[in-house]
Amino acid sequence: MLTSIFAFYSVKIYKIYYKKPTEFIQNIISIKDNEKLKLYVNKILAYKNNDEILDFFKKQNFKIYNQEGFTTFYFKNMILGKKYIIGIELFDNNITNVCVFTGYNAN
Repeated sequence: MLTSIFAFYSVKIYKIYYKKPTEFIQNIISIKDNEKLKLYVNKILAYKNNDEILDFFKKQNFKIYNQEGFTTFYFKNMILGKKYIIGIELFDNNITNVCVFTGYNAN
């Protein structure tokens, strides 16, 4: 019985720590140049209205914080065994600020 409980929780932990990211998050993680990262996010968001943008980020498991003048989208999770934090700020004039932290810096 103890072995089956251990196996059950081992599989659960593996699924949490080594889950595959969505295509959007995978692309954000793989782009190393900050300017290319901003261009990628802006290109994705350029053809969406405000409601579509909010729905898009909710589907990607981002938390959404609305503030006066800008909206912050925040993602904090384990992906393929690494801890990631992704922050995206969307200003009224569509200029984005994108920050990606991993490992020790993602606390």
